Order: sequence, then structure tokens, then C-alpha cells
Amino acid sequence: MTHTITMRLPKELADNLTELADNLGLTRSEMIRTAILKYVVVDNIPEYSQLKVSSNDYVRSSIKLNDLLFSIVENQAKNNHTSVNSLIVFAAQKTFDYYSELLTKLDL
Repeated sequence: MTHTITMRLPKELADNLTELADNLGLTRSEMIRTAILKYVVVDNIPEYSQLKVSSNDYVRSSIKLNDLLFSIVENQAKNNHTSVNSLIVFAAQKTFDYYSELLTKLDL
């Protein structure tokens, strides 16, 4: 079963993820699903900090998650006393930072 989540991403992050995903031949949704697996599927989320998204500076978009990913973000949000959206934004930012640094090191 799939679950559709509507999320609010900071506009700059959404734009950066879209550009990076295009460069890597992925979709923004694929990048975010990968981000959930890399940064949210851990007992202790490293360096977690909730990013504030002002009401004027975000892009609303939807992502489809399978049962596994949905249960991961839902449980981790509960365990970390935060929202699913905050975890997705955190993971998306960490993924953007990681791949941007990697591409810079490779001179791409």
C-alpha cells in the first residue's frame, strides 16, 4: 500500500533538490525516499535539528511512501517528538549537502 504525504519544503531546498536530482538522473521524490533510508532509519538520528519553515518560504508537494517508509518516518517522528514533515526536511537537507559535496569533489 502507498501513502501520499503532503510536505512543505523550504523553497530554496526544493529548488536545489530538483536541480541536483536532474543532474543525477533522479526525481526529487526518489532523492527524498533515499534520504529517509539514509538519515531517518537509525535509533539515534545524527545531528537532528528541526528546521523552521516560514509560511511564506515553502513549497508544498506530495510524495508517495510505501508502508515501510511511511512507518519509519511516522515512528521516528513520534520517538523524536517532532513532525513527519520536519524529519523529511532534515533528511532532504542532509542528502542535498552530501551529494553537493560529492559532486564538488568530483569536479562535476
